[in-house]
Amino acid sequence: SEIDWGQSSITIDAGPLAIGFSTENDWWGPGIRNSILMSNQAAGVPRAFLRTREPLMTRLGEFEGLWILGQLKESDFFDGEPSNDLRTLNGIVLTFRPSVDPGLTLGIARTVFAQSFSRGWFPDARAALDVLRPVGQPNVSDSSLVYYRKWREREQISSLFGRWVFAPHGVEIYGEWARFE
Repeated sequence: SEIDWGQSSITIDAGPLAIGFSTENDWWGPGIRNSILMSNQAAGVPRAFLRTREPLMTRLGEFEGLWILGQLKESDFFDGEPSNDLRTLNGIVLTFRPSVDPGLTLGIARTVFAQSFSRGWFPDARAALDVLRPVGQPNVSDSSLVYYRKWREREQISSLFGRWVFAPHGVEIYGEWARFE
């Protein structure tokens, strides 16, 4: 028997920003059936967030952003090694919709997964800046990186995406390029 938070969220509006905590599913990227970084294919990740409350309007167009810090927990059915059960998830997604063509949306996103040193129900706050730090080159088997990997194992997924909707014609084009390291 287990009780969880389900699709819950608590949000505080603070001017143009919103801050809160959520366990809801989130969808990042332009795809309709698939998403590379975040999707609704599994339970939501418990996380704190800071986001724009609504699009920020400028002469150039609309900007939106979301920054998250969450903690992933390994399945009880995976292995019996408790030292690797927790990972942090830190991510940021930014989108831009130009004023000259409101049907066009361009975006950039990055998530960083790292070994968690916290044993509590929420990750260490220092992990909130992982998305701004380099992860090194975890896919390279260079002996000089061994110390770095032992200190803090990190992986990242970065993506560039776009969506162009031609509403009067019922046509939509979208694409995403992502890199995992």
